[in-house]
Amino acid sequence: NERAWTKGPLQAEIDPLDLEPEDVITSFDYLMEKEALIVGTSNGLLLLHNVDGKETEVVGRVEGGVKCISPSPDGDLLGVTTGLGQLLVMTHDWDLLYETALEDQPDGVDVREPKFPSGEMFGSPITWRGDGKYFATLSEVLNSSSKRLKVWERDGGAVHASSEPKELMGSILDWMPSGAKIAAVCDRKAQNEAPSIVFFERNGLERSSFPIGEPIDATVELLKWNCSSDLLAAVVRCGNYDS
Repeated sequence: NERAWTKGPLQAEIDPLDLEPEDVITSFDYLMEKEALIVGTSNGLLLLHNVDGKETEVVGRVEGGVKCISPSPDGDLLGVTTGLGQLLVMTHDWDLLYETALEDQPDGVDVREPKFPSGEMFGSPITWRGDGKYFATLSEVLNSSSKRLKVWERDGGAVHASSEPKELMGSILDWMPSGAKIAAVCDRKAQNEAPSIVFFERNGLERSSFPIGEPIDATVELLKWNCSSDLLAAVVRCGNYDS
């Protein structure tokens, strides 16, 4: 009955993972093919955790630490971004298909040096179009506070399109399942204005935007489309309240 749903908070089951000292979880997702969680850590571990069996297996390790893990909609591929600014795409059997830099580096730059501040453990998101033919990333532009959206082709990892550098907030990016729009958040503090939600097309061009109608100090921490692509949810944090 209705009262049964309001008796108390939902019970959460906690599964501890045995990590190295000072290592932390930076990203995780559910793999349909494995019926398990794939977990990435700041030290670069890729862990496969079976919730039912309480078993954890190390399936890989990447240099620079894991920033984001994102399986394709069909579950056949897994995209990973690293703290060295690299993009890796592998099969669900952990075979590497290709690896490339999120941003072109000038001559003389050591790709083994982390491209992100040491305190920033999360970032470099990956979001897939609903049919899995393309995916998009958000990456730092070298020597700039701006970020660039890039759209990649699933087969071969060629860059399909990229946006102009823009002051985008955090590591927030979500592709509408129908494929029409890619949602991100524009940071407008420099203009003394609140953040705005901005929509990009697959060709990297900005289509439209709208302000979130919150105070200037507001930050958007998450954007998520629903499965039918007609609703976009946002988690907004302000100085006095969250919404």
